[in-house]
Amino acid sequence: MFLMLLGIMQIAFGWYAFRNPDSDWMRMLARIPEDVEQDDSDLFKSQIYSVITAFIGVIFILIGLSYYFDEFPIQTFITSLLLGGAGIAIGVVALLRPESRWFKRRGEDGEDIEPRIWLMKLAGITMIGISILTMLLSAQHLFS
Repeated sequence: MFLMLLGIMQIAFGWYAFRNPDSDWMRMLARIPEDVEQDDSDLFKSQIYSVITAFIGVIFILIGLSYYFDEFPIQTFITSLLLGGAGIAIGVVALLRPESRWFKRRGEDGEDIEPRIWLMKLAGITMIGISILTMLLSAQHLFS
């Protein structure tokens, strides 16, 4: 149960850090003074770290679920399929619509630049791959 709560907190923090890479909280955690101006490459780096943090949160949730449903392997399999399906859906949306407002920084109204669109497509492909891998590896619960 603790791992699932930790995973949910990591996903929430990763989503906040992805949407607000230049917020006061992120500057405080990275020890960046308020008067220093961050360029787009620094903001992209913090967004990449936030995506990695969210992926680790998903892994924690899956580990917690495997302990919780240890006696019922079919429930673990179905839960992994549902989480994998949700991950594939998010990855497809990121791949097909990288300019969506869900993937932009808060308060950003300008045009999307090419490296940012490339990053969103890469994140979408990675999310689809990890979700498919999760679904395939969850089949081991059927045979235990």
